Amino acid sequence: MKKFFLSFVLVFSFGFHLFSQIDSDYMLKKGEEYVTGQKYIYEFRDGTIAIGTYIRSGEGNIYITDLSGEEMYIPKIMVAQIHEANKDNLRGDEYWFPNLHDTRYFFSPTAFGLKEGEGYYSHSYWLLWQFQYGFSDNFSLGGGTSIVGIPASLNGKFNGEISEDVNAAAGWFWVGDLFGWTGGDAEERTLINMP
Repeated sequence: MKKFFLSFVLVFSFGFHLFSQIDSDYMLKKGEEYVTGQKYIYEFRDGTIAIGTYIRSGEGNIYITDLSGEEMYIPKIMVAQIHEANKDNLRGDEYWFPNLHDTRYFFSPTAFGLKEGEGYYSHSYWLLWQFQYGFSDNFSLGGGTSIVGIPASLNGKFNGEISEDVNAAAGWFWVGDLFGWTGGDAEERTLINMP
């Protein structure tokens, strides 16, 4: 049983690492033309950020006017991402990062759904591992477990958009001893079983 458990944990964690990758939107879009006079947010590879109005590109640099009105240049090689500044990501002179994961609370999914074929896995301090996969734009299945396998969770979710700012979801959520390691019948191994 110990070998099975260890094998399961290793395959489970290794399998998800195989498919983890950075979204292509993260990369600097090298062929994209930027609009002169448009305000952009420039995120550098070390995590620092510059906000400014685009002037031109040339000689391997991006020339901007920063928020204080001074003209400056940024070496293109230092830029990891460029975002167009708008009311959602720029408040005052401060860059607001997007919610990269609005489909999940700490322990259960939200009413925001995954697109068909989209999925994720996450962990909380390497102790609680979770995954979710969208089988269609309105249905996803997921689960999770602790590093020792107890408790485990399973969930299924149907979701839909009611309006631009309002989503709704209905589903099922189960938490318990999935593999029966604590003994007892299925009812005794269930901690949470609810719609």
